[in-house]
Amino acid sequence: MLKIKVPATTANIGPGFDCLGMALNMHLSIEVYKNTDKTSFVWKNSTEEVPLEKNMIFNTIKNILKLKNSESNFKIIVKKNEIPISRGLGSSASAIVAGVYAANYILDNILTEKEMLNIACEIEGHPDNVVPAIKGGFQISKKLNGKYITSSVNVPENLKFVVYSPDFTVSTEEARVILPDKYEKYDVFENLSNLALLVNSFNNNDYENIKYALSDKIHQPFRINLIKNGKEILNYSNEIGSLGEFISGSGPTLISLIKDDTTFIEKMKSFISKYNDNWNCIVTTVNRKGVEIEVIDE
Repeated sequence: MLKIKVPATTANIGPGFDCLGMALNMHLSIEVYKNTDKTSFVWKNSTEEVPLEKNMIFNTIKNILKLKNSESNFKIIVKKNEIPISRGLGSSASAIVAGVYAANYILDNILTEKEMLNIACEIEGHPDNVVPAIKGGFQISKKLNGKYITSSVNVPENLKFVVYSPDFTVSTEEARVILPDKYEKYDVFENLSNLALLVNSFNNNDYENIKYALSDKIHQPFRINLIKNGKEILNYSNEIGSLGEFISGSGPTLISLIKDDTTFIEKMKSFISKYNDNWNCIVTTVNRKGVEIEVIDE
């Protein structure tokens, strides 16, 4: 049996549209049994279950086994899922990564780490969530000549992520359609400078510039309109002293960066409680391990 634990991820991170992603300490945990009498899928301790025909863990495994001409039976048990589904915290990426690593185990480990990363990125369609889910930490990634290349960015040890997630969703398709087809060149220049400043600020533990570096002209000004009360939440976070804030992925989850929790968290919890969409507030940290696997009884 194989245990797989995959972290949540936040992507885009201000100006880093489709190229920046970071792993967070919220997890999807599954168990994989191979060579079983029949194929089965079981949910445990989960409030959000996905129908099997839409389940990315299950479909990823089946598609990889079909690609490798394998008809092996298997059993998947979802032991725990802390990642809200379709909220901008990489739930699909975590499911795909879990599925790829599960399929590799069922196939007796025929895939290399690099092959699994490339397969997962191809299934997801872009690497910004998948790469940190596999590698952990803060990652820059891009596709080059059909393969994915990555580079790690430092994350200061005492940085905390205050995650606000409501009970409504924003589809990735809707979030992409709302983006303009063309941008003013000076907006693109501004994003490039912000992206460079953001990466350098993290690498140098330069908290002072993070707030300015998280400014974005490419996706956030448009996507924030899909998130009810999103502008007010981000503005209040800024007012009471966050290091910066941004939309996680395509939303609706929002994230503030802080160094300590003093009164900030209580103030934010109180502020978001006045809205009708059951905004949940979770304080977490960067996950530096990425996907974790453990073989039991073999």
